[in-house]
Amino acid sequence: MNDDPARPSGGDLRDTLDYVPRAEAIEDETIQAEALDEVTGQRRRGGGLGTVAVGLGVGCLLVVLVCGGVIAFGLYKFQQLATQTFVTDPEQVRQRTTELADIEIPETFKPALATQLPDFVTEQTDIDEPFRWVVYTREEGRGVLALGFFAADDDDADTQIEPLKEFVAQLGESIENIDITAEETREVMVGDEVAEFVFARGTVQPSGSEFRQVVGHFQGSRGRTWLFIQTEADAYDEAEIDAILESLK
Repeated sequence: MNDDPARPSGGDLRDTLDYVPRAEAIEDETIQAEALDEVTGQRRRGGGLGTVAVGLGVGCLLVVLVCGGVIAFGLYKFQQLATQTFVTDPEQVRQRTTELADIEIPETFKPALATQLPDFVTEQTDIDEPFRWVVYTREEGRGVLALGFFAADDDDADTQIEPLKEFVAQLGESIENIDITAEETREVMVGDEVAEFVFARGTVQPSGSEFRQVVGHFQGSRGRTWLFIQTEADAYDEAEIDAILESLK
């Protein structure tokens, strides 16, 4: 029985012989087509991977360029911040002191540092200047005098003084954490208002060194302004402190 409809059903040998090469040709063509499909498929797959690799390479390059630009911009701004946030020129420190308050600071305290908000911050925001500190240090004995303005309305001296400690640290100096042993509050007339200042004494651990400290706030040129004075007990001069407070106007 002939199951193949394409095969001759008759007994003609020539027809049968003609059929054989045609069948083999068809089979060869099928094999070749399958092989071609396999090869082209591999090429297509290879091309896809190559495209992905190239895409990733270009993407990585763009990331490097973009990140590099951002980092360079960030470093540029950091340099601006470093040069504009802190002023150490004595004349500039004195000038910024007069912008905060009318105060006479004795020669025993030398101008050391003034904070200054960078121009690129004030230019790009509605913020005027939320804070400002000027710092003076003693020539003999450890001691710091600082005058500071904060836009925030906060009577907590510890909250206000904490940022000052960070600024003073830039000088290689430090504001000591004193264990208060005695304190008193004194009232001082500043302009038409009464300002209160806390006079304290205490020790620093573990050395046990004795320090004196004066902290208070008053209405300065820009608003509420803090005055902070801390010295070693041996360098403390009561008359000098009184003169500083009386000079406030």
